[in-house]
Amino acid sequence: MALTKLNNRSVSAVTTLPSGVTLPSGTIMPSGSVLQAIRVKGPTGDIVISSTDTTICQGTITTKANSKLMVFVHSGQIIRASASTSTNPGLNIRVDGVGIDCVDNMHSWYGGNEERLFLINQGLSGSLGAGTHTVSVYGSVYNGSCTFNAQSSSASGRSCEMMILEIAG
Repeated sequence: MALTKLNNRSVSAVTTLPSGVTLPSGTIMPSGSVLQAIRVKGPTGDIVISSTDTTICQGTITTKANSKLMVFVHSGQIIRASASTSTNPGLNIRVDGVGIDCVDNMHSWYGGNEERLFLINQGLSGSLGAGTHTVSVYGSVYNGSCTFNAQSSSASGRSCEMMILEIAG
């Protein structure tokens, strides 16, 4: 692995830069390096979904050319409308409208008695152009309806959350 000297300290692609150190303009990080990480918290308030593709969390990130985005998502609390239905909630991650994950449909409630659950999902985009990109998380449901972000306005803050990492291409 190539090392770069910054302020007389060796810094590798997997090392956190020392506090206060910035990279000179035009510095090229090795492919696979994390260039930035941002946390996006979804809105508070219930989001009732009884069909597909309803936005539950959205954020933007400005990237360098050829970067990829790695996105990790936690759904926030999901409650189904009725314990007697075999409801199936799901998550989908999109960057600029393009799906970057395997759609995650949860079948825990199919014939079960659980009343709440959380879903996780992750995805990696293809190479992107330089500029600002929109990352969206969509909740979906089939065979019933669910409330996403349930109890999100409480102190527990149970709304959707995502971590977006820009990865050097």
